[in-house]
Amino acid sequence: MSEKPLIFKSKVDWRIVAAVVAVALGAFLLAAWVAYSQHDIKPLIFLVVSEVLTIGALLAITLPVRYELWEQKLVVRTGVIRSEIWFNSIEKIEPCSSIMAGPSLSFDRLRIEYDNNGYDAYVLVSPDDEESFLTQLEARRGALT
Repeated sequence: MSEKPLIFKSKVDWRIVAAVVAVALGAFLLAAWVAYSQHDIKPLIFLVVSEVLTIGALLAITLPVRYELWEQKLVVRTGVIRSEIWFNSIEKIEPCSSIMAGPSLSFDRLRIEYDNNGYDAYVLVSPDDEESFLTQLEARRGALT
């Protein structure tokens, strides 16, 4: 029988959603203004098609965002991207509110520092139930020692 992970979804911060919507809407309005001022609809059609393709690609690599706690590792899934962090490589976990890019839909994050084959690395995560995530993560890390 195979092990099933504990799965935590990412918190969603309205500021990130608002920023994405504002950029998409701004680009559309700019193209609409260009089309109107030049009496030519081609720029608008081009922008709508390229915006739909861009948004589709971004959604494919960013959604869903989830964190899986397995018996010996944390798996971070962001769309089609998957990263594994072995519990015994984790060096430090601390809260942060960095605006750096990461597999997280919120600015209320945890910074997990770990050893990645001899190199210092970190990942920013924002589990929706941070307290339970940390409790389960620490319990699983402790079970390895």
